[in-house]
Amino acid sequence: MRRSIKILALSFLAIMILACLGPGLLMLPVTLLFGWIAASIRILAVATAQPGTLVWSGLALGMLLAGTHWLGAWVWRGSRLGAEGGNWPWRWTLMLHGGLMAVLFAAMSVVGVAHQLGWLIASGEPLYARPAKHRDRNAMYLAGQAIEDLGGKLNWNITAMRTQVWSSVPDAKDSSERMRTIFLEATNGRPACALVFPRDPNSFQWAGLLVVGPDKVFDRKPAGELTHWLQRVEPEPRPSGGAR
Repeated sequence: MRRSIKILALSFLAIMILACLGPGLLMLPVTLLFGWIAASIRILAVATAQPGTLVWSGLALGMLLAGTHWLGAWVWRGSRLGAEGGNWPWRWTLMLHGGLMAVLFAAMSVVGVAHQLGWLIASGEPLYARPAKHRDRNAMYLAGQAIEDLGGKLNWNITAMRTQVWSSVPDAKDSSERMRTIFLEATNGRPACALVFPRDPNSFQWAGLLVVGPDKVFDRKPAGELTHWLQRVEPEPRPSGGAR
């Protein structure tokens, strides 16, 4: 009983430490235990099998099993145990091949772990990184804050802001490659504003767009409202027929 309580307490402590270091780190043990399922699904989704290949593979496997069984039965008959009676069962043949496959996969796993450890030690990339959509959302907010500060300095002069925007954004090159910014002029009594949203379609659908304008306008909108905001730059329709 006490041992179980200690194991639960240590497990809870380990979870709390991982949560403090980074919530995403909690996914590391889950990925190590169950990541092969997602990897298998991705491989099977793109894998293609030709009928001829399947037939030849089946024939080769059958011949291998039959040959192994014949060899085992021949050796068994020549041994002292075989002379006393009894046959070499198919179960032993299958167990033999299963053991060989387990040894093969274990060796491949050891080589793979050694290769990945070497790559992690030599690589300059971070061990853990947020998903792209989270990074894009954070970059969107950073770009929006920089645009808000720039608009306050330039009194929301859109022409001047277009030329200076990326010089004021942190990590301007990375932000300009991942973010798209649209400046809308003040029209029909509506104030000028800027739209900031990720270029990646998946990140855009998840993070939405950021509307930045004067008077502390700093709102995140759903991705579906982009068309509504872009209509501001289109000319107003003229009356048709005899209307004047």
